[in-house]
Amino acid sequence: MTMTAAELLKAYAKGERNFKGVDLSGANLEDAELSEADFSGADFTNANLSYADLRYVNFSGAILNGTDLSGAILTSAKAIGSDFSNADLSNADLRNANLRNANLSGTDLSYADTNGADFSGAIGI
Repeated sequence: MTMTAAELLKAYAKGERNFKGVDLSGANLEDAELSEADFSGADFTNANLSYADLRYVNFSGAILNGTDLSGAILTSAKAIGSDFSNADLSNADLRNANLRNANLSGTDLSYADTNGADFSGAIGI
């Protein structure tokens, strides 16, 4: 299912967190608050997620090829009493992604394809 950035942000504001498999390729979500969302298997090819709050987000198996995640917060630091799991980028396609200055502390990058990804200044890797 294809979604625009505006449609995603509207659904998120209404409390929706399940965005599995959604196509957001090319979407501009700079500075967006999307923590705790499930984007497993979603397509973010060439999207802009720079400086977005992506804490506890599930990107497992997502396509983030060429995506700008610079300055994004993907940390999994848990608040006391929180039951959220780590931010998950396992099995994600991060080829040529921009992760400069992103906060990746505690993020699961197992089996992610990071070929050509830029991690310059990233925290927690």
